[in-house]
Amino acid sequence: MLLTGCGYGLKEIYEGDVYASIDYNRNFYREWDDAINYHKEGNQVDNVNQETMVMNKDTNGVFTNFNDPNFAKVQSDVGEYSYTSDLYEPEGKKSYGQTFKLSNTESSFRYGYISKLFNGQMFCNGNYELARVQIDEGGFGAKFKKEIKEYKYLALNFKASLDYRRDGQNTNIPGHNSKIRLIINFFCKTDNNSYHRVPVSYEISDIPTNTPEAIGYSNYIFFGFDLSTIEKIDRCAGISIEYELIEDEYINAHLEDNWKHCLLLYELFLPGSTWH
Repeated sequence: MLLTGCGYGLKEIYEGDVYASIDYNRNFYREWDDAINYHKEGNQVDNVNQETMVMNKDTNGVFTNFNDPNFAKVQSDVGEYSYTSDLYEPEGKKSYGQTFKLSNTESSFRYGYISKLFNGQMFCNGNYELARVQIDEGGFGAKFKKEIKEYKYLALNFKASLDYRRDGQNTNIPGHNSKIRLIINFFCKTDNNSYHRVPVSYEISDIPTNTPEAIGYSNYIFFGFDLSTIEKIDRCAGISIEYELIEDEYINAHLEDNWKHCLLLYELFLPGSTWH
């Protein structure tokens, strides 16, 4: 009765401790909505073979931390917000996470497994798997219940890790750097009831990996870009996040151990967006 009363589809019920397990490998979120899964047959994407746009830091206003001048260009009042205060309003400033979380903009972002990307919690805060979406290179692809109408920029807060546990035990892998190519797809509805794919990518180096929480959360990457600089994403009704691991210092030094890399996604923002 409780499950029926919650009003959300049974597709969001998962087995046991999946996505919140002491087993590192059970926490990977690899769900793709069939309609936008351009990697498989039977999708509704009308440009499956679309070439990915490789973004440029200057041309596309890419930023990789909260203090990046490019971020100030898309969020001119950045000085009024606190990056580190994600769960509460700090004295003298406003919480960036709580102000711009997508669940403030549209109520449908409050439901489902990936709603944790839209609740304003940008950091672990001791909640571990409950606070984040863990992906491998194949990533995930999700449809939204509404379409985007207006938009300004995208921002994503994340960090990286190798197996933080094996056989239920902490691996204690030391902090090191990794390098990735992040790939984001916007899936936009068409008049033919299909989806037009707008893919972009950006290479990010020196990503802190397996690092403990740092002062000012400097071990997180606050990545984003100016949406006005890419192909229009009008009627966007879905998004995917994938990546390619280019290099990991620890893996290179311990090839025999078969360590597996992941990204830990904490929050996805689309400030200035409206939905209908």
